Formats: sequence, structure tokens, C-alpha cells
Amino acid sequence: MCINEETSWITLILGTVINTYVVKDLYRNRIYLPIFIILAWQYALLMQIPDAIAWRNIKNGNSTEHEGKLAFFLNITQPIVWFLCIMPFVKSYNVLLPVLLLLGIYIYDIYNNKLKYDITPPEKCNSLNYQWWEKLNPYLYFLVMTSIFMIIPDRKFALLNIILFYGSFIISKLIKYECNFGSFWCWSIASCGLINYLAA
Repeated sequence: MCINEETSWITLILGTVINTYVVKDLYRNRIYLPIFIILAWQYALLMQIPDAIAWRNIKNGNSTEHEGKLAFFLNITQPIVWFLCIMPFVKSYNVLLPVLLLLGIYIYDIYNNKLKYDITPPEKCNSLNYQWWEKLNPYLYFLVMTSIFMIIPDRKFALLNIILFYGSFIISKLIKYECNFGSFWCWSIASCGLINYLAA
């Protein structure tokens, strides 16, 4: 998440422009796996849309619940989008079964929790508050994402994206404001597409 409206829009625009360029270049050279990996990261980058609108509403003294619902949808569906992007490249469907089982448990966990969608920061807090993670099991989310990365058929891209995912998370935990994550998470997501392109 980014720390204000301006940072959210700039991050979204720059990341999208870079991802569009590298996807076009990869498509021209018929290198398809990293294209779909970059599209999955681009989907995560779309979180900056509700974030930016939420920051504007906060500045104007309005509720962030509607933006929170969109942020929630984009956030919790990321493992599903990643799975759909990687699945066409998996040659052995046996490896998909454990991932599908984990996805099923993950969706069940979401369905069986009463969640809050207002993402207004608490008092003395500089970052948006994704309250649904107070109810959902974050370890299940990490387990699902890790299992998806591990079925990427190219080991280089599998390892790279595990490092990007967990590296961004760990650094974001270290660069911490009064609460929640620092802005490094949003910036790092915007750069993941370029990093995968350079590795192709």
C-alpha cells in the first residue's frame, strides 16, 4: 500500500507503463511465461486504484468502505489470478491438485468470516488499514502463494518470484510507520514486472 493519493497514482501509472512495454517486447519475442507472471503482478498493482481513491476520501472526510470493498476483492483474489496465470504452463496436472485444495481452504476461510471493509487508518497511523487481515489467516495466504510459485515450471522464475514476494514483505515489515506496512510494499510491487522481464 502507498502512503498517500499522489504516491498511489504515480506508482500505478509508472508500473503499468513499464509492464505494458515489457509485455509487448516479450510477446514480440514469443517468450510467454514471464508475460503471464508480469500480468499477475500487474493485477496486484491495481490495488493502487482503491488506495488512491480512499486517500482522497479521507482528505475530504468521507467513508472509505466502498473503496475498501474493491481493495478487499483485488487483495484476496490475487492467489486465484496467479493460479490462472501459471496453470496453462504446468505440464503435469497432478501438481495442481494440492494447490487447488489449498485454494479451496483459502476461499472457505474468506467465506466464513464477517469482515470489515473500512480502510481508514486508525488514529496516529500513516497507512491504510486492511481490516480483513485481522480476521483472515495470513499464514494460509502465504502458504497458497508459495505453493503457486513452486509450480512455476521454470525454476529460475519460481525462485525469483518467491524472493520478490517474501523480500518485499520482509522489508516492508522492517520499514514500518506507527502501524501497518511502509510504502516499500507498493513500490516493490510496481518493479516486479521489470525484474521478471530482465530475468527472461
